[in-house]
Amino acid sequence: MTQPAAERLIELLAINRAIAAASDYPALLRLVVERSATFIDAELAMLLLADESGDATIVASVGLGEERARSFRAVLDERIGPRLCEFIGCVPDKFLAAPVVESGTIRGILAVSRRSAEFTDADGAMLSALGDQVAIALANVGHVRRLENAIGALRDADRRKDEFLGMLSHELRNPLAPIRTAIYLLSRVDPQSESASRARLVIQRQTDHLTRLIDDLLDVTRIARGKITLRRERLNVIDVVRRAAEDHRSMLSAHGLTFTLDVPPDAVWVEGDPTRIAQVVGNLLQNAAKFTQTGGQVFLTVRTPARLVEISVRDTGAGIEPELLDRLFEPFVQSERSLARTAGGLGLGLALVKGVVELHGGTARVISAGPGQGAEFLVRLPLAVAPRSYGTAAVRSADRVNSRRVLVVDDNRDAAESLAELVALFGHSVEVAYDGASAIEMVQTTSPDVVLCDIGLPGINGYEVARRIRAGASDAVRLIAVSGYAQPDDVKKAVDAGFDAHIAKPPDPAVIDRLLS
Repeated sequence: MTQPAAERLIELLAINRAIAAASDYPALLRLVVERSATFIDAELAMLLLADESGDATIVASVGLGEERARSFRAVLDERIGPRLCEFIGCVPDKFLAAPVVESGTIRGILAVSRRSAEFTDADGAMLSALGDQVAIALANVGHVRRLENAIGALRDADRRKDEFLGMLSHELRNPLAPIRTAIYLLSRVDPQSESASRARLVIQRQTDHLTRLIDDLLDVTRIARGKITLRRERLNVIDVVRRAAEDHRSMLSAHGLTFTLDVPPDAVWVEGDPTRIAQVVGNLLQNAAKFTQTGGQVFLTVRTPARLVEISVRDTGAGIEPELLDRLFEPFVQSERSLARTAGGLGLGLALVKGVVELHGGTARVISAGPGQGAEFLVRLPLAVAPRSYGTAAVRSADRVNSRRVLVVDDNRDAAESLAELVALFGHSVEVAYDGASAIEMVQTTSPDVVLCDIGLPGINGYEVARRIRAGASDAVRLIAVSGYAQPDDVKKAVDAGFDAHIAKPPDPAVIDRLLS
C-alpha cells in the first residue's frame, strides 16, 4: 500500500471512530466536513442534506460563513451540484461532490472546492468514502433518535398508566364511600323515612356511576381490539340528538348551565348505530358539563355541510391548553389534573367518542382558543340517502303477562338473593340455586319458565348448565345469562351454549323486568 493510500485509510478509520463515539449530531457533521477540507486540501467544504419536502440546505460548512451558508436552499436533484458550484462561484473543474446515500436513498451531497490544482481520481474516491461515513452517521443518529423516541414513549405510557391507576382507585373508591354510608343508614333508620329514601337514591346514583365507569373501560378495550360491532340502520340523526339532549337536560340544569339545542326542522339521515351515536352525543354533553362552571352555557347544534352531518357541542367553560389539543382524544388524557379531581372521570369519554365516530366513517376534532376560552367538539358523519317514506311507529301498550316461574342461579349468595328479591318484586315466583348441578336438577323437577344464570359458577359453569338443559329437551324454558363476562365473544359463547339472551352485570332492573314480561 502506498503512503498516500495508507494515510487515507488511517484518516477514514479515525473518522469512523469519531462517528461511533459522537453524541453531538451537529458537531459530528461539522467534524466530517472539516476533515474533508483538510484531507483533500480544499478551501471550501460543505454538507447539504434534504428535508422531507426534498429541499436541501447546507447543514455544515468550512470557509463559507454561517450567514452565507444559511442563504442557500435548492431542490435535491441532478442539478444540485451545478447550482451549488454557481452559488459559491467556483470553477466546475475545481469543484467535487459525492452523494450521501442512506438505505438506497440520496439524502444529500458532500462537496469541496479549491482555487489551486484540479481534483484527482483519488480525491474523488476519498470524498465518496467520506460521504459514506456521513451516511453511516445519519443512520446511527436515526437509530439513536428512534430508540430515544421509543424509550420516551414507554416512559410516557408508564407515567400515564400510573396516573390512570391512581385515577381508577380514586374513581372507584369515591362512589363506594356513599354506598357504604347509605347501607349503614338503611340498617338503622325507618325504611319509610325520608332518610331511607335519600339513602336509596344515593345507592342508585352511585351504582349507575360505577356501571358507567366499567362500561367505558370495556368499550375502550373493545374499540382498541376491533371488537365493537355496530348495529347499523338508516336513522334520522335529529331524533337521536333530540333524545340525547332530553336525557341530559336535567344533568346540565343541575350543574347550573344554560342549554341550547339547535337542530334542522327536517330529517337528517345517516347509516349508523343509534345507541352508539347517542353515546357520542351524551359523552360530549357530559364533558361540557364537567368542565363548565355554574352560570356557563352549552350549545348542541346540528348542521349539514356538503354531504355531511356535523354535530357540534360548544361550551363556555375551562377551555383547553394548546399542547393538549392533539392528544385530547387519547385514552386517560384530561385537561384538569388537580389533586381534588372535582370533575372526576377516567378520561375515557372522548376516546370513546373518537373510536365510535371513526367506526362510522366519520371524524372528531376539538377547537379551543386556550384556557378560559371554552371549547367546541365537532363530530362529522357521512350522510345517507333518505328512505322513500318514513313515519312514526305506533307505540302500543301491553298488559303485563301472567306471573312466571323463575330460577336464579349464582354462587354469590348476595347477588343471587338480591336478584331473586327483584324478580319477586316484579310479581313472579322465584327459586334460587347456588351452583350448576343444583340448577340442572331444579330445572328437571320444578320446570321454571325462565332461568337467570351466572356464567362463572364453580364445578359446572353456566355454559355447561345451558348445554345440559338444552340436551334434556328443555326447549320451553327461557335461558338468560347474567354475567360479568360481557365481551362480544362472551355473548357469542352464551348464545352458542343455548342461552336466549345475555345481560351484563350489574343488571338493569328495567331490562330484567322487560325480559321476564
